[in-house]
Amino acid sequence: MTDDVKYDLIEKYLAGVMSETERSNFENQLSTDSSLQEELNLHRQVAETLKGEKVHELRSVLKEVDKKWQSPAEKKEGKVVGFPFRKMLSIAAALLVLVVAYFVISPSLNNSQENLFASNFEPYKMVLNQRSLLPNPETEWMRPAVNKAISAYNAKDYAEASKLFQSLSTETPDANAFQVYAAISELSLGHSDQAIVILEKLVEDAPPLFIEQSRWYLGLAYLQKEDNVAAKSQLQQIKSGAFKYDEAQKMLKSL
Repeated sequence: MTDDVKYDLIEKYLAGVMSETERSNFENQLSTDSSLQEELNLHRQVAETLKGEKVHELRSVLKEVDKKWQSPAEKKEGKVVGFPFRKMLSIAAALLVLVVAYFVISPSLNNSQENLFASNFEPYKMVLNQRSLLPNPETEWMRPAVNKAISAYNAKDYAEASKLFQSLSTETPDANAFQVYAAISELSLGHSDQAIVILEKLVEDAPPLFIEQSRWYLGLAYLQKEDNVAAKSQLQQIKSGAFKYDEAQKMLKSL
């Protein structure tokens, strides 16, 4: 069976225009020909995909192409020709080649940002000292909660760590330290937007030490979000001798 014959049979079968005999013969052949089954499934998937609202513009384009490919006699007679799947597949294949080529030939932006983030991001080491963070006997009741948050962070259970640190930061004067670890936990989860909200507040209101740490991670959060302009703005504000200054300078050269 030639490809043309196979495509014609598939199109007629899916369009429901076969006679009973033709349909019976075709289904008998389907039951023994795995290659024909695969072709039919592919055609059916294309048809279903093209029914979706997200591809209505593509459908319009395909219909226009179909009209242009009608013979002069067909156009003169005003004959409406159903759009053959072979043409759909040809155009879809061409589009796929273009998409693949884009990501193969032009991967620099996304890949460079991902690689730059991956090579520079590491969660800040756990340096919280419970005794120094909770010197007030009135806050001694928080010690178990602090222990739990630290344990979650060290175990890389960042979702739990973020939740616990943010909860703690609303009930203690040591809010800045807890917020830093909450933001880093969110960043570790890939939640750049959530991390940015926390870190933006820290660079505005926190003491100098926390501002240095927060600005570095804020730059990384914007990089993770693929906002190079905002990332550069934060990294450029890291002063000589400050936390991660050398790393920030190297990143700026890569952005």
